[in-house]
Amino acid sequence: MNKLLEIQQRLHAPKDQRNTFGNYDYRTREGILAALKPILRDLDCTAISTDGVELVGDMVFVSCTAMIYDGEKQLAESTAYAMHEASKKGMDGAQITGAASSYAGKRAWCGLLAIDNEEEDADALAGKPTADEQVDAAAPALALPTVSKVQGKQIKEAREAAGISVPDILAMMKEAPFSCENPPHDLLAKHVPTLISRIEAKMEGK
Repeated sequence: MNKLLEIQQRLHAPKDQRNTFGNYDYRTREGILAALKPILRDLDCTAISTDGVELVGDMVFVSCTAMIYDGEKQLAESTAYAMHEASKKGMDGAQITGAASSYAGKRAWCGLLAIDNEEEDADALAGKPTADEQVDAAAPALALPTVSKVQGKQIKEAREAAGISVPDILAMMKEAPFSCENPPHDLLAKHVPTLISRIEAKMEGK
């Protein structure tokens, strides 16, 4: 059996944390990795993640790329993003960055390990962050969940080529079929191709 497939099938990472204020259960990056490590040991594989900072238009995102290796061979990787807000009430700069990194990391590992949060996770549905660690209850909401680096660059390139401003793109995300209530936080990855097509159509109509 393919090792990545076996890892995905064996992994069980329940939503073992409770947000009493929002009245929903959630899982954390730490919980996912704790469940993953025994499986990696059995299969002689390793897990690595790297963080980065990317500028998309006027918005700053923290990215996290999760990777699984079998020896020196990379089996797969997944990248997710979280918006890095300039300021957040009650949080200093280090906490804001850490919270964004934590949330992006959780989503990257969910994407890599085939953990589906989009339809069930209350924090994702509401465009709100989890309470991962001590600061995650106030963490910035995820932007472009499970969107790859390639997709993120495609959106940026399409917007710049069309000469469309960031506010106009955000307004576009509120329209059907995207129907975002809090763009770009709740834009789904599956809608990215449609968004790019709509951007390109506006460019052709100029």
